[in-house]
Amino acid sequence: MSETWFVYGDRDAREMLTIADACNDAIGSWLEEHEENDEERVAECGAGGPVPSQPEVVAAYRRYQLELPDGVVERLATCRTSIALDHPAALDESSLSVVILRFVLARVGPALVMFNDFPLVPSEGVLRRLELAGHAATSYE
Repeated sequence: MSETWFVYGDRDAREMLTIADACNDAIGSWLEEHEENDEERVAECGAGGPVPSQPEVVAAYRRYQLELPDGVVERLATCRTSIALDHPAALDESSLSVVILRFVLARVGPALVMFNDFPLVPSEGVLRRLELAGHAATSYE
């Protein structure tokens, strides 16, 4: 089963595609400079499809027996578009995946992140977890 992470934000479709293109360009540049790492699993960034509706999210949280935080519901109401990161390596195994995710989150702004499946995680919480895991110094520029 392949993995896909989704970033849901309030940007319009054109802005999200611009962010996805910039991410892919940065990944391509990195790969050209680091040919010795051709075995590294690298995510592909693209349009992520529709944002799940509030009823879909509520049903999924019930199905997985998860508590749905008010902040997630409020943020979801602002989300209009998404970016998908296909086939990323695990964050604890790949500093490149950390850089890619930070690159996207820095450009999307306040968002919700889904790592393959529910729950939805506010982007601020994702960034905080990356910092706590020792990824704070990772550059994404």
